[in-house]
Amino acid sequence: MPRFLLSWHGTILCHEEARLFCAPLPDVASGRARPVLASQCNEMVEGPCSLTVDTDVVSDPAGVVALRAGQTYLTANPDNNMRLSDACDDWEHYLPVPLETLETLDALTSRRWLDDQTRIIRPRLDSFKISIGDVPCDPRGFTMELDGAIHHPSIPHPLRPWPNAMAGRALSAVLSALAKGDTGRKGIWAQWPELARQVTLTLAEPDHPAHLYYLARLCTLLGLLDEADLCLQALSGAMNEADRLWASSIVAAAADDDEKAAQLLGEAFTRAAGTRHDTAAIADHTARILAGSLTHRSLLHGSGTLFQARFDGAFDLALMPGKLPPDADYHLRADYYHALEEAWSACPQAGREGFLAQEARLNGVSHALLVIQGHNHWLKGAWEAADACYDQARLRAIEDGFSFIHFNCGAYSWLTDTERPPEPEPLSVDNWQWHHAANSAEPQLCLVAGCDAAYFRFVPKLLASLINALEKAPTPPRIHLVLGLSSPTGKQLDFLTQCSTSLAASGSSLALSFAHGRLTHPDGASYASLRYLLMPEIVKRQSCPVLTLDIDAMIPSDFPDLIATLQSDFDYGFRLYAFDRAGQQYFGEPWGFGAGVSYFGETDHLPVIAQALHDYLVKAYRSANPTNWCVDQCALSAVYHRHIAPRWNSLRIRFMDDDPAIVIMPHHVGMDKRSFGAWEGIVDMDPVFTRLDINPDHARLLGRPA
Repeated sequence: MPRFLLSWHGTILCHEEARLFCAPLPDVASGRARPVLASQCNEMVEGPCSLTVDTDVVSDPAGVVALRAGQTYLTANPDNNMRLSDACDDWEHYLPVPLETLETLDALTSRRWLDDQTRIIRPRLDSFKISIGDVPCDPRGFTMELDGAIHHPSIPHPLRPWPNAMAGRALSAVLSALAKGDTGRKGIWAQWPELARQVTLTLAEPDHPAHLYYLARLCTLLGLLDEADLCLQALSGAMNEADRLWASSIVAAAADDDEKAAQLLGEAFTRAAGTRHDTAAIADHTARILAGSLTHRSLLHGSGTLFQARFDGAFDLALMPGKLPPDADYHLRADYYHALEEAWSACPQAGREGFLAQEARLNGVSHALLVIQGHNHWLKGAWEAADACYDQARLRAIEDGFSFIHFNCGAYSWLTDTERPPEPEPLSVDNWQWHHAANSAEPQLCLVAGCDAAYFRFVPKLLASLINALEKAPTPPRIHLVLGLSSPTGKQLDFLTQCSTSLAASGSSLALSFAHGRLTHPDGASYASLRYLLMPEIVKRQSCPVLTLDIDAMIPSDFPDLIATLQSDFDYGFRLYAFDRAGQQYFGEPWGFGAGVSYFGETDHLPVIAQALHDYLVKAYRSANPTNWCVDQCALSAVYHRHIAPRWNSLRIRFMDDDPAIVIMPHHVGMDKRSFGAWEGIVDMDPVFTRLDINPDHARLLGRPA
């Protein structure tokens, strides 16, 4: 078999009637250039007879030759030009390569390949080597199979072309679907115009199999399930196989092919869990998957966690809404319903109707479907329809023994026109004891917060930071801090009494009052509601704007300037994180209304608003509810929508999440409550309490985490 002569620069020595030259490998493979050929005995077979092959060369790799023309050498330059030289360096030699490998080498160096580690590789030809990733290979050792795979002794597994033929078929199928256009298909998680971009990205950047993976995901979300399946088949060997099988099982489930979905899911689980456990340990779970009793959600939150079987979550959106097995037990249903509520919160507006319709078709009516149907009505302004859904959702959840996900617990406390039996022991602070500040001049602003004995740990630093901010102001405003304390300890009451007395005696612009007593229902929901339960009594005694806040807050040093701007420029301030700047709520639920800090600046409206907040809480808080969490947000939202929202265009309302922050809370500094309570970044309590003749160690002891 004749051999062509490969230069050190990766070109091939060629000839025409009137010249010798070096040509790139593709030119020779296509027939555009004629190679000089030597026999296995190193005799010239094709080319000028003036050349002889000199094998007396010591070089790497073995078999490298030189070409002599009399006493001189024919060498190739990097610019592909030829010259004669009296000497012949290593880089001026040639490597004889069997002509039968020409087509294989051309294919190898002209495209991308997939190795056994799911890497996309573009081989490089240089210095008599072809580099496969980091592995240098002798060009003479490559062979090609009928299926296009390429082998070499230096690499343990064959290289396969990428993109492969299946990828081509998949992309053709997607392009065909795209050409037909959107035929009224209603996507939940994706919309048709996204398809053109993703398929073009996949075509333009073939080095990235992830583009094809996300094209498969997009096809799944758009209901192009055959096309999605083709894309995932093409990715065999190009990505983690357990993740590919997981995605394929989701596609099969979306196509209502339960048997195929279970088979693929079983294979995915076996591969993922099998890396850490032997086959016998996972056999029972695999059998249950194949029988259909373990679903995707079971693996995500139960068995998968137990066996450390983890999967890429890109396709998980397609699981929601999903079909519950007819024999699904309580735990599987409870997990699914929570997932349904959580998925709805992330659903794009354009997909909401499709989401609801699909869940109703697959699983019928449930408390979870009813509550998100209520959200859908609410966001469209159909409040009566929303309230009807919330009533049904609450009753059904209690009857069926299911709970709402945490952010939907407001459904228990959301009041509608439907009458409810009175609470036997309603929340009340009517009989609480008050300590009123001695410095009782009319304040410019009243701050109100509440807590129990455990959360009292935040009070010393809240108080110290407020005192510190006022002391630094050239002309400090008159502030009245009112605290509500549920079942405080004697030491806590003594501390507050001493603080109140010392502030009055020192002539401080801060007055401190507090009320304390026992709540009929002491829990987190009632503690958070104390600020609103106390407001009617507060606004009876003084006529000034009110700022309500969480107890786990601190006051920034520029607070006097911030509240001066707040009072001059705004009538109200709320954490309207679910609202646009036109006052329209665009996601979430009615009680998706932050209560961490709120400002009420219309003093003539405050008596009505304060009483409405109080009365809502007394009526809505029910000991029979599984939880009353979010009841304070329900109260604030209901009062806002009745008394404030109708006047949006004539009021100046501050979005309290805007910078600068009026008060500092844990989320502002990226801390949890415990870390925030220990943080010294706002105030050093020692000098503050020392000036008030209060033992700082006493304050610090009260401020320790429970």
